[in-house]
Amino acid sequence: NGFMWIGTREGGLVRFDGSLFKIYRHENNTSNSILGNNIWGLIEDSLHNIWIGTENGLCLYDIEADSFRTVAALATKGFYNNSVVPFWATKDEIYCWNYPDSQWTAFNIHTLIKRPLAKITPDDIGHGISDRNSIYDAGSNSIWIEYGPGGTPGGGLLQVSLSTGKKIPFTWNCYRNIPNDDHSFEGMHYDRRRNAIWISCTDGLVEFTIDDKQFHHIAAMDSLVQLKDYHLWAG
Repeated sequence: NGFMWIGTREGGLVRFDGSLFKIYRHENNTSNSILGNNIWGLIEDSLHNIWIGTENGLCLYDIEADSFRTVAALATKGFYNNSVVPFWATKDEIYCWNYPDSQWTAFNIHTLIKRPLAKITPDDIGHGISDRNSIYDAGSNSIWIEYGPGGTPGGGLLQVSLSTGKKIPFTWNCYRNIPNDDHSFEGMHYDRRRNAIWISCTDGLVEFTIDDKQFHHIAAMDSLVQLKDYHLWAG
């Protein structure tokens, strides 16, 4: 439809049409307003409606009616660490990460019925913003997420099977040859054409190819990593 949608922290949802900005904010006692003003995730479904995760729960934007519908409100509202993060769309469902419950759930886009997918513990993934970066792999019916507490040795990708619940960790050998290096990271993105996951980490840019479960260091970004003020959050 020619719109750019931008989620903000505390500023609500912003729509840009190339010339003008329209801001959607939560309004108390208004049933069809957006559920919260901290936007943790946006995903478009096959009906072209937008699912929005906020600190107060999950809501659905109806593009035809230009209004919002609450799908799943959180019991505790407004808490900073609350979040529902929609991260994947299939033909008939939306996949979400729920924090602080540490579980993935699916919502049917036609009926809004919820079903559980998998649950993990904070010990499985450590501390960070990994909950914003889940990736679904249809080939193995599994979800990939970052694991490993920041600032400690190890870390990498964790594969969680939705069929069996099995959890398999994957990590890479340090490309800088630093013993016990920290391989936690703060950003990853799925590449549909290559069926790969791109990772911004302390080693720079790394590609993980899902078909063969291999990590590949991308040397083209090394000059950035070597800068004195480089920080992996700029991913």
